[in-house]
Amino acid sequence: MGGEAVPDNTIKRVLIYRIGSLGDTVITLPCLHLVARAFPRAKRVMVTNRPRVSRSAASVAVLEGSGLIDKFWLIQIGVKTWMDKLTLLLKIRLYRPQVLVYLSEAGRVKYLHRDRTFFRLAGIKRIYGMGDGGSLEHHVDARSYEWEPEASRLARSLRNLGDAAIERPENWDLHLTPAERRVASEKLAPLHGMRFFACAPGSNRQTTDWGREQWRALSEELSQAYPEMGMVLLGSAADNAMADQIGAGWKGPKLNLCGQLAPRETAAVLERAALYMGPDSGPMHLAAAVGTKCVAPFSARVMPKVWFPFGTGHKVILHKTDCAGCWLDTCVAEKHRCMTSITVDEMAQAVAASVNDSVVARP
Repeated sequence: MGGEAVPDNTIKRVLIYRIGSLGDTVITLPCLHLVARAFPRAKRVMVTNRPRVSRSAASVAVLEGSGLIDKFWLIQIGVKTWMDKLTLLLKIRLYRPQVLVYLSEAGRVKYLHRDRTFFRLAGIKRIYGMGDGGSLEHHVDARSYEWEPEASRLARSLRNLGDAAIERPENWDLHLTPAERRVASEKLAPLHGMRFFACAPGSNRQTTDWGREQWRALSEELSQAYPEMGMVLLGSAADNAMADQIGAGWKGPKLNLCGQLAPRETAAVLERAALYMGPDSGPMHLAAAVGTKCVAPFSARVMPKVWFPFGTGHKVILHKTDCAGCWLDTCVAEKHRCMTSITVDEMAQAVAASVNDSVVARP
C-alpha cells in the first residue's frame, strides 16, 4: 500500500467525486494523475458542482483539456431535491462505473456515511477514498501542532490505490496546451519580454481580503524598489475596477487582465511570472501548481498550512489570533484583524526575500 500504482487495464469506467471550486480542484491534481496512472484505459467522469458564487470557476474550467478527466457531470450543491438525487443515481447506474474515487471535501467528512450509501445504491462496489486509507480528518503533528496540508490529506486518502507523490512537480502538471500558452503570449506582448510580478488581489470572502488600499500601497512601494519589473493584475471581471485602483500605484509597465483569461490561460500567464502575490485563492494555487513562488497574506480562518500554497519557497504571512480556525466567511466581531494586522512592510519584506532567493537560485 502506498507504493507506485500498478496499472489496471481491465477497468474501463471510473467515476470521480469532488466538490469545490478553483483552488479545491487544483490541489487534487496529484490524485488525478494517480488515477490516470492506475487506470490508464478507463474513461474518467467527474461529478462536481456548479460554482457556489458567480465569480468562482468550476472544476471543468481548470481540468478540461488536461487529459485527466474525460467528462464532467455538474450538480447543484445545497438545493438538491430528491428528484435531483434520483436523477444522478440513475445516471450513474447507466454509466456503470467499475471504480469510484471519492475525493472528500475538507470539513464535510460527516457526510461520508450518507455518500457511501448513495454510491452503493448506484451499484459501485470498488471505492477508494472513503476511509480505506485511514481517517479523512486532517492530521496534526503532536509536537509542532502543524496541520496537514489539504493536498497531503487527499493523497493519504488514496494510499490504497498508490502513491500520489505530491512532492513531484510533474504530478501538478495541468498539461497546458499550445493554444493556451499562445493566448498568454499575446496578452503579455505589451510587456515586450519584461520580467513581471503577477498579482490577483481579489477574494470571495471578507475574511481573506487584505484590502485594496493595502494592495495599492504595496504596489507603489514595489514599483519604486523594482523599476525593472512589470506588473500583471489577474482575476475575474468583478475584480477589474479594484485592479485598476491597485495598478494606479504601479509606476512602471502594467497590465490589467482581469476578466480576459480563462483559468487555464491564467495558469499559462502565471508560469511566466517572476513571483505571484495574492491572498488564499484559486489563482494562488494555480501559481504554486505551475511552479511560481507565492507571497501570500493569509487569513487565520483556517488552521495553519492546510491551504498554504503547496511546495517550497513560498512566503506566507500569517498572524495567529485567539479566534484562529473560525471558518467564517465574514468576521464582524474581530473585524478580520488576522488580515488587517498584516502590514505593507511585512509584505514588501517577503517579496524582497523571494526576489533574493530567486536570484541566488538562478544559474
